[in-house]
Amino acid sequence: MVQRTHALGALGSADAARAWLTEAKAVLGGESPAERLDTEPGLREVEDMLTVLDETGVA
Repeated sequence: MVQRTHALGALGSADAARAWLTEAKAVLGGESPAERLDTEPGLREVEDMLTVLDETGVA
């Protein structure tokens, strides 16, 4: 899955990537990024979040 690979690259470890993908985020209305992956808009939203995280280091 592209998002897991992107999360792994941005966060540096499988455990950190798994935690980030499954923890609720206020910016997502209390949903986890994983909960958003089943729609195209949600997928893009998570990809955008990972890109920002990768480029800035801010989760």
